[in-house]
Amino acid sequence: MTQKKSKTLVASAVSLALSGMMLSAGLNAGVINNSNPTAGGFLGSCGLLESDPTACIGAWDLGNVTVKQFHADGTEFGTGLAADGTYATMIAGDSFSSIVNDWDNSSLVMAKVGGKVWPVGEPTGIKAVYGDTKVKNGKPANCIINTAYLDGLNDSDTTTDIDKYLDNAKPEPVICSSGFQTHKRFKIAMQPATVEGVADGQPGKPIDLVFDVTDGDGLQPYQVFSKINNYTGKRLQGYKIVVGQGVGDDPTTGFKSASALGIADRLHISLGKGEGAAGNGTLDGSDLFDGDGLATFSHGLFGAPDQHFTSNGFFDSRTAGFNVLQACAVGDCNTRPNPFTGGDPLIDSDTINVALASAWARRSLASASR
Repeated sequence: MTQKKSKTLVASAVSLALSGMMLSAGLNAGVINNSNPTAGGFLGSCGLLESDPTACIGAWDLGNVTVKQFHADGTEFGTGLAADGTYATMIAGDSFSSIVNDWDNSSLVMAKVGGKVWPVGEPTGIKAVYGDTKVKNGKPANCIINTAYLDGLNDSDTTTDIDKYLDNAKPEPVICSSGFQTHKRFKIAMQPATVEGVADGQPGKPIDLVFDVTDGDGLQPYQVFSKINNYTGKRLQGYKIVVGQGVGDDPTTGFKSASALGIADRLHISLGKGEGAAGNGTLDGSDLFDGDGLATFSHGLFGAPDQHFTSNGFFDSRTAGFNVLQACAVGDCNTRPNPFTGGDPLIDSDTINVALASAWARRSLASASR
């Protein structure tokens, strides 16, 4: 993560320098507040009336992002997202794409962030939700999540059993605690510019996702729900996520990792190991997320039948993905005592990475290539 206009070392604008994928991991910083909350609306709701649609803005900093709208036939319409978040009225089948440019060179498209077509989803594709008290097992009550809405006919998490999409008078947004297949993940489509001029086997160029943060009362944990699609033209061997401050490549004002700045105790990213809680909310030293569920390929491609899927994955019945590690970009990571007595120390890491695809991932990639 990077920070672009700092009043303190912890707060103001935090962004994510990303060359790969994001995990469902805990991100601790200041408060990334909901944007444009509708008075009397549902948690995570940013829009107004259907005739005056308003996107969630202010959490995801759009300094290097251009939001475009498209009809079902692919033609672009509207003039883009206004400063107050309003956008051109959409109809069924219309879609959007948030174009993420290189911070220093706006002509380079590094990624495209998309979501579901209207009325299931709306621009910008990423929002922040703060204070979801319905989360379970100690998972953070805050999250960075897709701008999708719930289908009351099929989703048990809605307050009613009717359709709560955007064509409803009072649409109900997806939040941190929403159930399985409610479109919580925002999708990052990596573009060829991330690997142009990069030799095979070398790290690609970063994708900057910037989030505006205000000072919070202590560490504020966030879950991150995301996936990537690889449109670079090269095979993905690994990835790295780094949190810090600054944006771009300028040696003075550009990105610096949290460990380089000495603030990893106040801005860090974790895999949620040892941070879980029992059903009653009491810390029990468990892991927030399954180790084989942090950075996996789609279950529909790799995986065995379970409570959600009735058949084997298309390529393999075994789960596939990347083994991930916590680290610090500079020096050794500091640790903190685990609040759960006897639990392993918690690591103040500013980096999550995998240098190369693990044997676990390479085996399944080989299966996919046959």
